[in-house]
Amino acid sequence: MMVATGDTFETLDALGKEYLEGIAVVGYPRPDQTEAYGPGAAAYLAAYKEKYNRDPIAPQSMTAYAGMQMLLEAIKAGRQHQYG
Repeated sequence: MMVATGDTFETLDALGKEYLEGIAVVGYPRPDQTEAYGPGAAAYLAAYKEKYNRDPIAPQSMTAYAGMQMLLEAIKAGRQHQYG
């Protein structure tokens, strides 16, 4: 099992399919993921590019964005449950 950014094409090229066969990778989201898999990814990338005039340097920013969205949804759900 790998945890980090080991899910890149560079890792595959460097190590080869035979070495990576059967290894589970837990990594950051890729900027090229589909909307079906990562709803909101395209909107996030468009907003990032508009603000910074470039693609994200690393995937951690999308992870932080998604984590904040989940936190806000959890807070909202908790308030609705508590206050009806």
